[in-house]
Amino acid sequence: MVSSDFQRLNGSIAFRAIELPQSVAFQFLDETSGRLTLVAPAVSDLTRELSQASADSEVILFDGTFWSDNELAALRPGARSSRKMNHLPICDGSLDFLRQSPARRKIYTHINNTNPILMPGSHERAQVEQAGIEIARDGLEIVL
Repeated sequence: MVSSDFQRLNGSIAFRAIELPQSVAFQFLDETSGRLTLVAPAVSDLTRELSQASADSEVILFDGTFWSDNELAALRPGARSSRKMNHLPICDGSLDFLRQSPARRKIYTHINNTNPILMPGSHERAQVEQAGIEIARDGLEIVL
């Protein structure tokens, strides 16, 4: 039985939208297993509803676009900050949030090519991995 705030997508999968200040996240319910997955690819702020969905979900796919707020400006003077582009930076925004989440799997996705977490052996990647967070890659499979 799908909760009243979930809409059936197909078969045993249902979803609900989570309104964010400048975007939307989605939580998916596998009715067969009863497990929840949170997909939040563009997050500018950590809202109460997003925090609750994170606490309830076994898997989280989260906005990993930028490591720092001034990442692009360091490469291209005058570029907008990550926050101005609706992306909470990892280093002083989402890293601690996800570290504290009880989710079984936490995965950064939607990663910009300037983000140092993409470089194996980088200090930034090590911080993410030490926090128990995965970095999305081509061919990634998730089983609920």
